[in-house]
Amino acid sequence: GKLWDAALALVAHVGSTRGTDECVHGKRVLELGSGVGAVGIGARLFGASRVVLTDIEDVVPLLEANIELNHVDNVAAVALDWFQDVPSAVLEESFDLVLASDVVYDPDLHAPLLRTLGVLLDRVPVCLLAHRR
Repeated sequence: GKLWDAALALVAHVGSTRGTDECVHGKRVLELGSGVGAVGIGARLFGASRVVLTDIEDVVPLLEANIELNHVDNVAAVALDWFQDVPSAVLEESFDLVLASDVVYDPDLHAPLLRTLGVLLDRVPVCLLAHRR
């Protein structure tokens, strides 16, 4: 996998926003399109109480390996394909914050992402997206 600039910027942002809705400290965080998992793992290291990393099924083993390599607890990897229904493993948990970086690079993914966000944002009060143009 590759780590993109927007992921680094998003981790830095959520780690430096103490006392705001965008701060991850003590929060349950869901990351969409996790890739290598840097944003979610970074959120956990900055004090998130629980993190669920999501990406397509083929990426989940990489996420699990990176969770193990970084020795983080309370972090899980779940398959979530925006072209399908949001899985019960995600819907059964409660989250305070959704994070996503570098997920709008492909216009073909916009509609499925928006549909997925529509389901999630009925349950989650804050969503932060990061993208570098």
